[in-house]
This record gives sequence, C-alpha cells and structure tokens, in this order.
Amino acid sequence: MPHDKLKYLHIDGYKGFGFPKWMMEVPIIGNLKGLKLEWCINCAELPPLWLLPLLEDLHIEKMGNLISFVGSMCKNVEGKKSLTIFPALKKLTIRILPNLERWHEEGSESVAFPELKTLAIKDCPKLKSIPTHVPLLTSLELNNCTEIKLRQISYLPMLSKLSISLYDMPLRGPDAFRPPKNLEELKIVRYENVYPLEEEGEQLISCQTRPVLRKLTIFASYCFLSCGPSKVVALEFWKYFAAVEYLVIHQCDNLVFWPEEELRSLKCLKNLLIFECRNLTGALTEQQQASSLEYYLTPPLPLPHLENIDFFRCPELVQVPFVCSKSLKDLQIEDCRKLNIGEMLTHVITDPTELKSLRITPSTHWSVWPDNMKHLPSLDSLEIGWYLGIGLVPPGLHLPSLLNLRIFECPGESFPPGLHLPSLVDLIITECPGIKSFPPGLQNRLPSLQHLSINNCPALERRCRSGGDYYDLVSSIPDLQIETYRHKGKSLLKNLPCIRAS
Repeated sequence: MPHDKLKYLHIDGYKGFGFPKWMMEVPIIGNLKGLKLEWCINCAELPPLWLLPLLEDLHIEKMGNLISFVGSMCKNVEGKKSLTIFPALKKLTIRILPNLERWHEEGSESVAFPELKTLAIKDCPKLKSIPTHVPLLTSLELNNCTEIKLRQISYLPMLSKLSISLYDMPLRGPDAFRPPKNLEELKIVRYENVYPLEEEGEQLISCQTRPVLRKLTIFASYCFLSCGPSKVVALEFWKYFAAVEYLVIHQCDNLVFWPEEELRSLKCLKNLLIFECRNLTGALTEQQQASSLEYYLTPPLPLPHLENIDFFRCPELVQVPFVCSKSLKDLQIEDCRKLNIGEMLTHVITDPTELKSLRITPSTHWSVWPDNMKHLPSLDSLEIGWYLGIGLVPPGLHLPSLLNLRIFECPGESFPPGLHLPSLVDLIITECPGIKSFPPGLQNRLPSLQHLSINNCPALERRCRSGGDYYDLVSSIPDLQIETYRHKGKSLLKNLPCIRAS
C-alpha cells in the first residue's frame, strides 16, 4: 500500500479480479493528480476515481471487462440522479475498451465533468455517447466509436479542436454531423462517404457562414472529386470550408490528379501541406487541361493568399499547376524525386521577394538556379541537400537577409565564387567532402557567426581545427562543432526527426 501523499500512479498488467482494497479508499488515493490504468483485464469496475478532488489526468486502456465507466458505488454515495463527479479532471483518455457501453449505471440521469477540457475516446465500439455535461470541453478525439451519434458533437459549446474517424457513420438525417459553431480545427480520418455538411437543413457554402473554422486535416480519406462519388456532392462538401486557412492532406493515396476545384473553394487558404500522398502526380485531368492547354503560362489556379507550401514524400509528384503571389513566405519540398524543381520554381513563384524560408531536398531534376530566384531580399533560411548542393547557387548571389544556411550530403560540390551573406549567423555543413574552402565573402563573415557545425567534411575540418588556415576565424564562434562521426548505412542526418506545423 502506498502512502497517502502519492500524486501520480501507473498500473500496468494487474491480473486481479478487483482492484486492491487500498485503491477503493478515497483517503489513501485522494491526493492523486494523474492516474493511468492499462491491461487490468479482469477488473469489471473502476475504483471510486470520480470522488478524487485533485485528479486532473486520467488514462484508462485495455480493460476488456469494463462495461460502465462510473460504477454503482457512485449512486450510493451521491444519493441523487444527476451526478457531478471528477471535480478537477481536465484530461481524459479511454482506449481499447471493447465492452464499455455507458458512462454511468442505470438509475442516474447524467454524469457531469465540470472541468474537462480534453477528451479522447478510441476503439470503444459499444459506447453509445459522449458525456452530456462537459461545458468546458475544447478538444475531442473520436476513433472507431461507431455507436456514438455524431450529432451529439454539435451541442458542445466550447469545442474548438476535433479529430474524428468517420468510417461509415451516417452523415445525413437526424444524426448527421454538424460541426459546432466555435470549431477552429477539424481532422477527418478515413472519411469514406462524402456528403455536404449541413446546419439546420441548409448547406453552408460561403466564407461568412462559418468564419471560425481555420484548420482542416484530411487523413487517408476519399474527399476528392477524382475519387469520390458525385462531383456536385463533393464540391458542396468542400464549400463548407471556405474560411479554412490551413490545409493538411496526409496519406491520401487515392489522390492522383491535382485537386484544383477543391482548392478553388478555399478562398482564404494560406498554408498548404501535402504529406506522403504516394500516387499524387499533380497533373491535371484531361478536362482541366482542355480548358487551359498552356496551363503553366495561364495557370488554372491562382492562390493569392498562400504563404506556406510544404510537399513531403510525394514520390510521383511531377507538376505543381498553380501560381503563388508575392505573399509566399515559406517553401519546403522534401523527397519528391520526380518533381522538376527548377521548372516548378520558375513557373509557380512569379515574385519571390517576400520568400523567407526555402528548403529543397532532394530532387534529381534541378540543375540550374532559376533566374527569377536570383533576387531574394527577404530570405533568412536556406537548406539544400541530398545531392542538390551549394553548387546550384549562382556566382555572386547576394542574400542580404540570410541568417541560417544548411548544406548536407553534397559530395562533389564547392562554394560558388562571390557568395555574399552579410547577415549569416548559423551555418551547418554535413557530409560534403568536396567543399574544401570558404569563398572570401564567407571567410569574412565567419568570426560573426553564432553557430558553425561541420561534419564529415575532412578538408574543411582540418582547416578549421587548431593550426588550420581558418582556426583564428572560427575559434571565437560561441557554438562551434567540428567533428567527423562514423556510422553504418544511411546518414544520421536523415534519421533526425523533422518538426512540422499541424
């Protein structure tokens, strides 16, 4: 038995048919703030956790015999039908409870969670509802809970973030899904039935009808005109999101052609992120090409407000048939090996004067730095690598605002002459054995750097170490890393985690 000051408890793999007696005593567990129970496979009831005055975070997982979340003991203690329980609980996660059917035993009208803000319900196929009284709930995740009526979500007044796996749930009629009025972020997972979203029987098709919803994530879903049922129905679905500014399309392998008409519905779009869509080519359909035979010269889809583009691991992507205005600030293209980067930069970015961040890695189709990219007055971060290399940068390129430069895995490259980087403070060079020296302009900047990292560049490393030509220039850098590491297989740099916007 633990002492009564215990604040956090994790129980995993308990095999008893009932929890120990000390867990049933509120004075002993009354100071708990966090509790996780998992693989307690023989227990059919929870301890009286609902009476704990300080419990803020509760995680229940893999309890196959649990049928009712709040046991019969609760009714006896409270002695009334409407129950206010879990007085301090802010976060609740329940996962893989295959027999959980209800939140409370029969005989009590409802269960209230007065302070609950985050609720995740995953793989509870028999649970028929979400809690009725959750006035402060702001984040909800539903995954594989096919008995829960989606209409219940509509009545959550404070809900701002929703992630939901829809599967084959009904989306029309009295149980239809209608997002709450204050919803700001929506993630749709494995959406297979595309229907227009409705509110009070009327379809929402204008930006003004839902000004709050700003972020939409589509994951492994059939929401696109080219792979959904009816074109008219799919378009009505997309028109609901007219005010969306942040769109993520992730692992939608059914998407092949460029979603031109879908994106045209998003009149306020500022951020477009497409990740791991293995079959996306970016090509237009025959009908789209017929309406604009020279679609690179007269692009079919201008996106005037777009500020951020991020394409990640789309191995079949060959075209990006739209034009960005000067509002574009951040461009990242990673592991899209069939995309002709030079052509894409030439035709998609007509005015790069506001571009602040550029990350391109890798591509087998980029051999010349585009003419329209030779004047980048606002660029403060540049990252190129995986055999693209600094050799692409034209001689004499002037990047007056560049603060961060990262170059990696460019075995046969060297710096171009005349490179002028007057604002540079952060320089990382990794696995570039062909780089043996710094150009004069960069040499002059070395003493002003805040961070210099050189890895697996033998010639350059020798010149930066004690006794080398550059030692006096780099020795005063506050954060200096000069080293050669050994590894087997692929570069360690490739295995580093990539932090992205969500």
